Parts: sequence; C-alpha cells; structure tokens
Amino acid sequence: MAGIAGKGQAKKLIEAAELWVTGGQQQGPDPAEAAALGVIVPKPEVQFFDIHPDAEKGVQMFLRCCTQWRVSDGRRIGLDYGVVLSLLSLEQEPNPLEVLEDVRVMEDAALAKLAELTA
Repeated sequence: MAGIAGKGQAKKLIEAAELWVTGGQQQGPDPAEAAALGVIVPKPEVQFFDIHPDAEKGVQMFLRCCTQWRVSDGRRIGLDYGVVLSLLSLEQEPNPLEVLEDVRVMEDAALAKLAELTA
C-alpha cells in the first residue's frame, strides 16, 4: 500500500470507509421499535479519528467519488475508476497511483461493510 504509512493507516482508511457506509451509526435496535416497547435507546456518540496526512488525499478522493459507484443487480460493485482517474488528472495529483491505492482500500472496506449490513 504505497499511499499509506503502513498497516495502522490502512486500518484508519478502513474505519473511515465503514463510517461512510454507516453514517457513523452503530448497529443497534431500531429506535422506533424500541420506543414502541418502552425502551429508550441512547443516541450514539459521534465518532472522530485522525487520518495520517499521507492518507488524507485518498480519503478526500474517496469522498469526492462517493456518487460514482458502478451498480449491478441493484448492488454497488465498485467505483468508476475512469472518474477517479479523471479527477486525479484534473487536480494534477503528483502521485495518482498512491492516492488510487488508498481509494481502493476504502472501496474494498465500504463494499465489505455494505455486504455485511445487507446480509
């Protein structure tokens, strides 16, 4: 993983992608169903974490491309790399392959989390 500073940063990229998928919400009971049963579900805390400066460009690019998913049978199957590469070119990114690798780490994590949530 050339664009990130090591396994610790890969973990942060994965966490960022998972937060993107879940909107930062933890899995738990449906608040409406819980309320019908008289159970109060506390609001989850907002999650913050630091991204290493070496991985920041990858995170920003992933977020810019989050509407550029290829879809098959109603499921996201991956990002449109033509769009990602076009944006990298427009921004005259000096290390496009490093940024693309970070985007791919996040893409894989987002797809895995989406599959987990829809299983």
